[in-house]
Amino acid sequence: MGELKIVVIGGGYAGLAAAITLADAGIKAVLFEGARHLGGRARSVSIAGQNLDNGQHILLGAYHETLRLMERVAPGSSRALLLRRPLCVHRPGAFRLAAPRLPAPWHLVFGLLAARGLTFAERARALHFALKLRLSRFRAPATQTVSQLLAGQPTRVIAELWEPLCLAALNTPLQLASAQVFLNVLGAAFAKDRADSDFLLPRVDLDKLFAEPARRYLESRDLRIALGQRVRSLRRTSAGWSMVTDLEQMQCQAVVLAIGPQHLAALGESCAPLAEIARQNQTTGYQAIQTIYLQLRDSARLAEPMLALDGAPGQWLIDRGQLGANPGLMAMVVSTAPRVPYASSLAMAQAAEAQLLRLFPHLGPVRWARALVERRATFSCTPGRRAPPLEPAPGLFLAGDYCYAPFPGTLEAAVRSGLGAAQAALCALSRADRSFTRSGKGAP
Repeated sequence: MGELKIVVIGGGYAGLAAAITLADAGIKAVLFEGARHLGGRARSVSIAGQNLDNGQHILLGAYHETLRLMERVAPGSSRALLLRRPLCVHRPGAFRLAAPRLPAPWHLVFGLLAARGLTFAERARALHFALKLRLSRFRAPATQTVSQLLAGQPTRVIAELWEPLCLAALNTPLQLASAQVFLNVLGAAFAKDRADSDFLLPRVDLDKLFAEPARRYLESRDLRIALGQRVRSLRRTSAGWSMVTDLEQMQCQAVVLAIGPQHLAALGESCAPLAEIARQNQTTGYQAIQTIYLQLRDSARLAEPMLALDGAPGQWLIDRGQLGANPGLMAMVVSTAPRVPYASSLAMAQAAEAQLLRLFPHLGPVRWARALVERRATFSCTPGRRAPPLEPAPGLFLAGDYCYAPFPGTLEAAVRSGLGAAQAALCALSRADRSFTRSGKGAP
């Protein structure tokens, strides 16, 4: 079988991106995942007899690496499994901005000029602000928050446009969110190709979108996947790394550690560099995302697959029935902590039901409602936040959305970090092999 070269710990999007890169390079590797499923936080759960996502992951056309990886493991999947729609922020009866099919940045210019629900002066100030950002190459002071960045913008423009986009992208309140990371997202979406600002909505549950095709791809290339095996310790040795899992002990030359920062502390007991990284990320903090599923009658349907809401408590409503799920199934998204705290998931579900029927009374009644909470859905994307070192110890490479500083905690950040960690691990192995050959130990 040959010597085990690399172990990937963690089967989320970062770990899968790393494993696919290693498999394509012909490297003998093993992927360990503590849960009994791949996909990490982008996964499906069973509710009311059907598979539903634990959260709504909306992709942007600018997520080039994620889309490329989807095509790598299942050609055609990025087109077949994602509904692509031009940028549209629409809160019925209050605001609507729809980007026309024009080259960038004209699609944004004409979209802002034609935005409904704003006065001419408000539209002009929003457009001037957007053009100013482009001229500045989407740069901001490292310590600036989004709230500070938006100072001077009309209150209604902030509430209807910039705040919804910030919460959707960074999942962090305006007064805490990093202006530079927000601008990085805006630059990726609006600076180059019109299609980069498109919204991509999954037509299938998250397991089928990427995790299952990735598993089949890796298994076809003889990369071993060990589900339900948590790595309990990780130690540096003279030959590389030694680890103990729930079922076995093994040695390898290098490790790609693609787990959430909240799990680093447990491994920090056996690998000191990870303890400090865990402490720093715990200090930075996390943001929750709540998804409330509401099953209406089969004929219930929104005017568009995704609509903006008034934030009491939800910010977005997605018609999952238009995306291949049961007819009449809606998913309401509550980013960050709601404006009014709720004592339980039941209370949140009841508040979501009341909001839906208040805004769309013609859609009722609600047959059932369930609230799913991801308490550590993303890290707090605050100013000055730094990514951990790529290689905190020789032969140990970190991956995960928190490791890719230019972007917030998104699927694209996770994928890019996994690709980078795998490439760094391959370079390290190549250097070690060259050194081994030069020393004469590899000569016949």
